[in-house]
Amino acid sequence: MPNTLQSEPPCLVCEKRKFQEVFEGRIIGNHALKRCKNCGMVQAFAVDGVSSFDYADYGDYLLLSDAEIQRRVRSVSQTMRPIFKMLGKRCSEAKVLDVGSGAGYFCKAAEEFGLNAFGVELSDKLIEFCKEKVRFQRVFKQIEEIDTQFDAIFMSDVIEHLPPGKSRQIMSNLVDHLKPNGLFIGNTPNFRSANILICKDKDPVVAPPSHMCYFSPKTLDRYLSSVGFARVRLYTQGLSSNSFFRKSKFERSFLEKSLRGASLPALPFLVTLRMMFATAGYLLQPFGLGYQIYFVYRKK
Repeated sequence: MPNTLQSEPPCLVCEKRKFQEVFEGRIIGNHALKRCKNCGMVQAFAVDGVSSFDYADYGDYLLLSDAEIQRRVRSVSQTMRPIFKMLGKRCSEAKVLDVGSGAGYFCKAAEEFGLNAFGVELSDKLIEFCKEKVRFQRVFKQIEEIDTQFDAIFMSDVIEHLPPGKSRQIMSNLVDHLKPNGLFIGNTPNFRSANILICKDKDPVVAPPSHMCYFSPKTLDRYLSSVGFARVRLYTQGLSSNSFFRKSKFERSFLEKSLRGASLPALPFLVTLRMMFATAGYLLQPFGLGYQIYFVYRKK
């Protein structure tokens, strides 16, 4: 029998302490997921009362050539170009911050576009990779090291990593570093997605102690509104193949791998399958069942 949960912090969203078990109380990564009975927010609780995930050495997977790095920066640039243009129109010298900047592809793409980009990253290995391989220099371990306010702060697949006991303090700090009407832009996995409704804890998104907070569109909106943001746009999108074809939870499937390595006879099948998932992802959007929640908020 696993240890009984010793410590139960309040709900991140409504601060109540009444929870019910998710996934029949199964223990995942020494954690149990529980849903707040009041607002529906889902959080991970360590069975022994201790939860930790060290990001300091995160980044052992980075073994990329210069050509691959440039390709990834170009890909980010193409994806983010409409947002970069919008920020450029709002302010000719817009300052942007990427929280959890990782390898620095986003920051480098923003810098090449002409924005004043900064990054915050906990991993020493990722900071070193960002500076030496991606050649983006303005990346720091703490936001307090950056003495400026930003026109926009980006947080892509990061808010779910924040420990519930520290999340509000971190988010309030971000609000303080935004200019009036500054934008908060990002995404996070949707716990109410079709993927999780079908595959439950087999989906790789369910991954404590890395992922500690599990939002739905409703709980995310309520949380961001409570820390000082006003909604501009909030929607879900996507149906992920990684819930269905993986041999193990964290091993990429054949459909997730690059098409460059696929055989010529297999290409039509792979392309068709990818198109089917992409189409299904758009069809799920009106129902709030997409795999990812995308959001744009502004500082109140």
